[in-house]
Amino acid sequence: METKRYYNNNRRNSFNRLKMSEEFKFGQFKGIEIGMIYLIKPDYIEWVLANTDKYLVDIEDAKTMKVIHDMNINSRVNLYGSGLNDEILGEKFYKRFSFKELMHSGFIDFKFSPSSLQYNDEKIALNGDNKQPVSFKYSDDSIMHFIIEINDLPNISFKAKCLDFCKTAEGQQYFVFSFDNSIPIVPVLRKTQDFRIASFFYPDWNISTAEFERKANADLVFNAQFKNGRFFIDS
Repeated sequence: METKRYYNNNRRNSFNRLKMSEEFKFGQFKGIEIGMIYLIKPDYIEWVLANTDKYLVDIEDAKTMKVIHDMNINSRVNLYGSGLNDEILGEKFYKRFSFKELMHSGFIDFKFSPSSLQYNDEKIALNGDNKQPVSFKYSDDSIMHFIIEINDLPNISFKAKCLDFCKTAEGQQYFVFSFDNSIPIVPVLRKTQDFRIASFFYPDWNISTAEFERKANADLVFNAQFKNGRFFIDS
């Protein structure tokens, strides 16, 4: 059965125009960046495009971008029935990061249905707007923030360097590591010689804070692991 087109030809206003760097202005996701919602609940964005007057002008960027979560992902983040205002999700995502920080953190392909894309294009034209050309890309210095457990990661040890000490938009300190994934060590992640991954410091890492800082400041190589879907650093 074909999806009904719900948009109204008489509703031509900027309220219907969506852009991933801007915040939702309605519903349970009000105040959260649209791109953030796309990364962790892309099926909701598709529903909005297929069933409301709203349209996404940077749909080409969304099509190019991988997502962190969708209904087929084998991760330990459960979004269904909880919405985005769940306390755990809030702490993991929109209360700790901006969309700009997480936009390179996806690793799963998401495909919009042809009808959703068609409706989106029609609404752009109806509103006298222009679809923005694709500008998003994954470069060698793109940083993936490792913020959830990914069951598809193999348990494997490798060498990594700490490149930088940084802070999120919310002021929380994290660290950027680099390792060679050109072989690749981890097939689900991008194949590049300089794969960059960001992580907070976790107490269950097998290294003290003092030893970690000493090695990082001395530009030494760390023994790293992916273990049970998590990123670890060893002494």
